[in-house]
Amino acid sequence: MHTLIVVSAVLLCITQVFAYDIPDSVFDKDLTTCMEKFNVGKDFARKHMSEDLFLPEDDTKLNDYLECIAVAKHIFDDKKINVDATKNIGKFIILPVLGKNDASDEYVNKCVTTCDVEYDNDASRTTKLFNCIVKVVKAN
Repeated sequence: MHTLIVVSAVLLCITQVFAYDIPDSVFDKDLTTCMEKFNVGKDFARKHMSEDLFLPEDDTKLNDYLECIAVAKHIFDDKKINVDATKNIGKFIILPVLGKNDASDEYVNKCVTTCDVEYDNDASRTTKLFNCIVKVVKAN
C-alpha cells in the first residue's frame, strides 16, 4: 500500500505547480535513486506541466525519469496498468491536486477503468497514463 501511494506521489510531483507540496517523506529510496540517475530535482516533472495539467509525451528525459519511477514501484504489469496502484494514484494524489479532495471510490474507479488500456512498453507510457487520468478528471 505504501509503495502505491509513493508511486502516486512521484507521478504527480509534477502537480506541485498547483501549490500542492508533496511531503519529503514521499521521496523514498526508489524516487531518490531515479532522481539521482537522471540528475533532476523534486520539481523536475512539475516544470514540464502545461497550464492545463498535461505533460508532454515527447520529452525523452521526462519519460525516462517517470518510467524509472513506474518500474521501481510496479505501476505496470507488462503493457497493462496495475489497477490497485492506479487507484491509489488517483485517490490520494491526482484527484486532490485537481480539486477532487473527497473523490468517491466510484469516481476513482471510473478514472482507472477509463485509463485501463494497453500501453506500449516504452518510456512514454507513464506520461500517457498520467495524462489519461487528467483528461478523465477534466471531463467530469
